[in-house]
Amino acid sequence: MLFDMKTIFLSLIVVSFLCSCSSLADDNLTIDDVSADSSITRFVASHQKSTWEVITAFPGRAIYFPIKYALKGFNSTIGWIDDEKIVQKIDDFLNSDDGRRGIRPTYSDQEGAGIKFYSKGLHHTDVDRNILKVYLSGREYGRQRYKITLLDFHPFRNGIDASLALQYRKLPTELFFGIGSDSKQSQRSGVTHEQSSAKITLGVNPLESIRINAVAGYDFNYTCSGKENNTPPITDFYSPEELPGLKEQVEMTHGLVEILFDSKNRPGNPTRGFDALFSSGIYQQTNGSEYGYLRYSADIRKYISLFFDRVLVIRMAVERNDPLSGRNIPFYSLAELGRIETIRGFERGRYRDQDMSLATVEYRYPVWRNWDEHGVDFLLFADAGQVTSDIFSELDTDSFKTGLGFGIRMWSQEGLTFRIEAGRSDDGWRMYFALN
Repeated sequence: MLFDMKTIFLSLIVVSFLCSCSSLADDNLTIDDVSADSSITRFVASHQKSTWEVITAFPGRAIYFPIKYALKGFNSTIGWIDDEKIVQKIDDFLNSDDGRRGIRPTYSDQEGAGIKFYSKGLHHTDVDRNILKVYLSGREYGRQRYKITLLDFHPFRNGIDASLALQYRKLPTELFFGIGSDSKQSQRSGVTHEQSSAKITLGVNPLESIRINAVAGYDFNYTCSGKENNTPPITDFYSPEELPGLKEQVEMTHGLVEILFDSKNRPGNPTRGFDALFSSGIYQQTNGSEYGYLRYSADIRKYISLFFDRVLVIRMAVERNDPLSGRNIPFYSLAELGRIETIRGFERGRYRDQDMSLATVEYRYPVWRNWDEHGVDFLLFADAGQVTSDIFSELDTDSFKTGLGFGIRMWSQEGLTFRIEAGRSDDGWRMYFALN
């Protein structure tokens, strides 16, 4: 049988490598190391390497040499890190023992992986006040997000607290399927959305379970063709004249009033009570007069305690956007169904229109508990909703889009820390993952 030179060369390398491994194991064993009448003496003497064996073993020894010392160096480094307690020192620096300062990994399907740094009780003895949070995250295609928030500051002495949020994010792989509940997968296109925003909130708690917020904000938006692989750009389907907000630099200001009700028995894993958010606001363009609209929304959740720590969660949500006289709504500001917070099983931005209605039922089954401090739940859910141009005249339950699925959620006293869910819709299965 004939062999080509490549086969012979590879065979020689393998044989040499095996010989070198054997020779390295015997490097420190000589006849002088054992007694003269030992059987090992005769074995070693009969296995002294000839010049030819030394030559043929050299390629394998040369290949193994860097691996051997790389492993030694790795083991030494791990040992040094352990001896010097480097990990513990970094953790102590980033996460204080009293819980006032810490850093956490984060992940969301929209913004990608990142970190969250927080510091509580800045210049204050109460750790629940003067909270600083910094978020940094990114993903492929240049997807990125940077956010700084200052929470629960008290610049006044009349019980009013203040919060400030600054954010920049770039989302180059967002999807657009058209406007209306009849949008098709065949209309799928890619869009880049870049946004810078600032928001200040003043709030007061007239009662323990009621909070009222006044919100003022500014945001700068720009959209253009997306970078999603195998997805045509949005400009292949629409022109700026056909789709309000496309390829425009739009600066908007807004003012909102929010009313929150919260009677949950605990924040991390409520088993009874309810929470509700009602908001109303106006959005107006500052660098032109083309865009302006009113927005009204309501989001209500009811938590029902069942047998053996099971919990049933029922949610109802609506959103309505009314254009001001003679003005439009940018397409990226329309009500939306498809995110993890809406109908699970559809892609983000799957359905958009002026108004939206949503209903969700979720059954949570406890898997593990550490008293009331930490826990893991398995859940089953059913989502249903619809987007319309007028929620009062076009609402039709027969046209609702639905999603069914299951998931796992991990919670702590402070809130939800981890979730992974799978949803099934008419478009197929979709996975969702979020951390901190």
